[in-house]
This record gives sequence, C-alpha cells and structure tokens, in this order.
Amino acid sequence: MEQITDPDRLRLVQTFNRPVEEQSTQWNLLWADNFMPWDKGFPSPALADLLSSATTGSEPVGSTGAAAAAIQSAVKKAQKYAVVPGCGKGYDVKLLAEHGFTSFGVEIAERAVKVARECYNENKLAGEGEDRKGRVEFILGDYFKDDWVKREVVGEERQAEGAVDLIYDYTFLCALHPTLRPQWAKQMTNLLAKGTGLLICLEFPLYKSLELPGPPWGLRSHIYDELLSENFELVERYKPEKTYKIGEGTDMLSVWRRKGVTAFM
Repeated sequence: MEQITDPDRLRLVQTFNRPVEEQSTQWNLLWADNFMPWDKGFPSPALADLLSSATTGSEPVGSTGAAAAAIQSAVKKAQKYAVVPGCGKGYDVKLLAEHGFTSFGVEIAERAVKVARECYNENKLAGEGEDRKGRVEFILGDYFKDDWVKREVVGEERQAEGAVDLIYDYTFLCALHPTLRPQWAKQMTNLLAKGTGLLICLEFPLYKSLELPGPPWGLRSHIYDELLSENFELVERYKPEKTYKIGEGTDMLSVWRRKGVTAFM
C-alpha cells in the first residue's frame, strides 16, 4: 500500500487520527502553532480566471464558457452574497469581494479568524462597501450549523435557507472526514438560493489514493457527482489551465447550480 512520506502531510494525518467529534479542536491547535502547509499565499488561480472571464465575457481555457456565463449572471446582481468555508487566511474571500460580493469567510478555528482579519487589514479592499463594491467578513463558526448565518449574514429574523448566491470550496471537503460528506452536501443545499445559487468546486486532491488517510482526503469527480446530483445540476466541469502547482494536471473545476426543488435528504 502507498505510504505518506511528506512530513507535513504525515503530521496532519497524525493530528486528526482521533474520533471525528474531537477533530474540530485540532485545527485551532495547528493555527496556534503556525502550522499551515495548505496556505499558498495568494488566491486560487482557477477561481480568479473564472471570475475574470465572467466579468469580461470570455471563456477560461478548456471551458465551453457555460461556467463563466453562470457566474456572470450572479456577478451582475446588485446585492450578492458569497461564502468560503474553511477560508484560511481569506485570499479567496477578498477575491470574491473584488467582484462585488459581500463575501464571508467561515472558520472553526478562532486563531484562523484572527489571522485572516489581520491579513486583510494589511491589504484592505479599496472602496469596500461603496458603489457596488464588495465587503469582506470573517466569521468564527461551525459551518454545519445555521447560527453564524443568522448572526452575520441574514439577521436573526430571517431564515438561513437560501441566503447565499455563491459558495466556493477548494480545501474544505477534502479536509473533512469522509463520514461528514453528506453533511457537506446538505449544508450546501440549505444555504444556496433555490434555482440560482451556485457552488464552485475546485476538485482536489484527485491524484491522491482513496485508500490513504487524510486530511486532505483523496477525492474523485464521481464523489462530487454522488453528493450533489440530487439537488444540483452540473453547469460545467473542466480542467483549469491555471491552478495551484500541487494540482496542475489533475485539478478539475466544477460549477453547480442549485435546483429549484429540494429532494429529500
């Protein structure tokens, strides 16, 4: 059987080699120890390319243009909300805000939220909140619960369901123990607006054996299909020309639109 030899990945596996219900606290310990091997220092090139294409009306290399067209319709909305679960230092949160979204980064680790806010304060979005400019917020919360949505996004008087226009996932699903994947799909379904809400997935790590422990846990495109096809339609899946080096040649980018009717989950 293939073995994990990279010391950083080995530490991650050993850190989370405990019952699932005890794993969430481990993220804060890693952040407190400044152990962040997942941090690339800049936003997702694949997401940046897609958003740029949506803004200019062009097509990312390798795409039919369907993904960019779907994103373009979301970008054109006067008021729009985006969420990045497991946002890390928040590069993608700011990127979405640059395209006009009120953008929320959600982290379960208190230290992560503190670091994300510090990083953002060092390089804030110019004109934040003005004249269709976006806004950035970092939230401490359990993504699978709705309290942070009511507290920070829609207000206590409104329902969390359907509150979000766009969600971006890169390293959130692969960080979760496989037993939590149905919860991931359920919360994506719950948060996104029926009929219009978009889920962008940079599918990773597709190169990793499904037999090896995580995080990150190995994934395949068919796993995304199995999790999402009941309540989402696949707009497009393509191999992005631009992506992080670790995923070059294997990453796939998929864009999903929330169906108008919720299937029983």
